[in-house]
Amino acid sequence: MEYKKFYKQIMNYNKSAHDNIFDVTSKYYEESQQFMTKIVQKMGVPMENKTIEQWSNAWKDGQQNYKKNVDLGFQRLEAYFESI
Repeated sequence: MEYKKFYKQIMNYNKSAHDNIFDVTSKYYEESQQFMTKIVQKMGVPMENKTIEQWSNAWKDGQQNYKKNVDLGFQRLEAYFESI
């Protein structure tokens, strides 16, 4: 049963690494989006153009779906290791 403990440690390490990388990229995206909004405003592009907002919302939706699916994968993997 030592292999079970070993694989669980590996899984926890990978989940932690993924969560940390995901958090960093999410924060980077938020900062980039704020910066882009400021640039567009300074360029005088009317904010009635919702393209940037739509792009941002689509990215956030995709990001949330990705995170949900990865977390579900880790949950399934953890359940598998608990069952063996």
